Amino acid sequence: MPFYVLFIIFPLMELWAFVEVCGEIGFITAVLLLIASALVGGAVVRYQGFQTVLAMHDAFDRGRVPAGELFDGFCIVAAGVLLIAPGFISDVLAILLLVPRLRGFLKSFLKRQPGWTAADSGIIEGEYERIDEEPKAISEPNSSNPP
Repeated sequence: MPFYVLFIIFPLMELWAFVEVCGEIGFITAVLLLIASALVGGAVVRYQGFQTVLAMHDAFDRGRVPAGELFDGFCIVAAGVLLIAPGFISDVLAILLLVPRLRGFLKSFLKRQPGWTAADSGIIEGEYERIDEEPKAISEPNSSNPP
């Protein structure tokens, strides 16, 4: 089913939206609006991507896992891909992904879902086995038997 949505239904919805917008504002204006949204959106993606990389470096310098910054980076890359695709629906979705407060809302929503683990919790899950053995004596090399 996701294949149909991604490659058949979504482009048809984009085409329908483009026809509707062209009917309201005209073909040339609609095309210019799509070009302007791609240019402005590309500049915003570049700026936010650079800021996210700096935040990731800062998180690494502080010794923590940049889970939130990685999520922001993923959202910014997804917004860039959506801005490349021509269409008004994809542009609206991209703009929503570029709004930091909406990304924060999406992060908190996903953290509440089952199966989500917070990387910043400081808890590392794992198993261990305690072995109480006496240390073995290290034998000194015998001078009569060269290696």
